[in-house]
Amino acid sequence: MSTRQIIVFGYGPYGQEVARSMRNIYEDIVIVDQFDRYLQAAKDDGFTQVIQINIHQEDAFGDLNIHSHATAFCAFEDEAHNVYLTISLRAEYDHITIVAFGETKESHHKFMMAGANKVIIVQEAGANLLFNKLVNPSVSMLFEDIFYYKNSLNM
Repeated sequence: MSTRQIIVFGYGPYGQEVARSMRNIYEDIVIVDQFDRYLQAAKDDGFTQVIQINIHQEDAFGDLNIHSHATAFCAFEDEAHNVYLTISLRAEYDHITIVAFGETKESHHKFMMAGANKVIIVQEAGANLLFNKLVNPSVSMLFEDIFYYKNSLNM
């Protein structure tokens, strides 16, 4: 397992998928949310580093202990929260990698200007996945096996 720190902000649908898919590769996964129901869901899924913060408070990130080479996923369901979080994280931590989730292709530019290193457009990712399953089903099955079932294989 890798010791790189992964911080997932938001344990809604996007955050859950990120955290669940990373748990077999990374041992240092921190789940951060502001809502009790999502924090409890993270605990129920077996995550032990679960922290409740309000990202809009000035000293919100003080308790996180973010490592120098951490990767932060801005995975709140509300895109505006993700933009605000991206700006706040970049202002506070210029050394970390920030991956943000956006809803539409127009979001890409907004997140890059806010300081994200990588933007995942949900509509585009879903469309690409469906396209590849239809056009290249055997290749899609191979990658699913590598990424989801055979966790000892890394690319």
